[in-house]
Amino acid sequence: MNAFCVAGLFLFISLIIFTRFFLIVATVISQSMSPTLEVGDRVLALRHWPFCWLRKGQIVLFRLPNNSVQPELSKDIPLIKRVVGLPGDKVVRVWTFPPNDSSDNTELIVPSSHFFVRGDLPLAGNDSFTLGIIPFENLLALVIMKLPHQKDNPYVRNKI
Repeated sequence: MNAFCVAGLFLFISLIIFTRFFLIVATVISQSMSPTLEVGDRVLALRHWPFCWLRKGQIVLFRLPNNSVQPELSKDIPLIKRVVGLPGDKVVRVWTFPPNDSSDNTELIVPSSHFFVRGDLPLAGNDSFTLGIIPFENLLALVIMKLPHQKDNPYVRNKI
């Protein structure tokens, strides 16, 4: 019985250490990822070695690159977007809707050690065409899951 308690305590402490050092909770503060994520949604993200698991379609937290053309955005506040291009990928931006010919498009090849991001809200928010292509060293975390709102959580009772 004593060995069982020690093993349980060890497992509990290991879980706390893992959670504290490898996971972060972030709150969405813009509409650029709507309808996937709305303002006020909280996400759980893996923050160590995120570039090792980086794939197209993943939602990521990142800092703006130093050469960003968006001076009004703070370089200290992490942004959340979806990865749509990895090194060597060709990314096309269509400037007209619906697209009428290729002269209205902008093409870009993602350089090595960089990735390209876009928000989920069509024709709104910033993407890598306006923010700049993001270097791997600016990648902060990979979003693992959306956390439930407190009102949606059956384990939290509303205060009256």
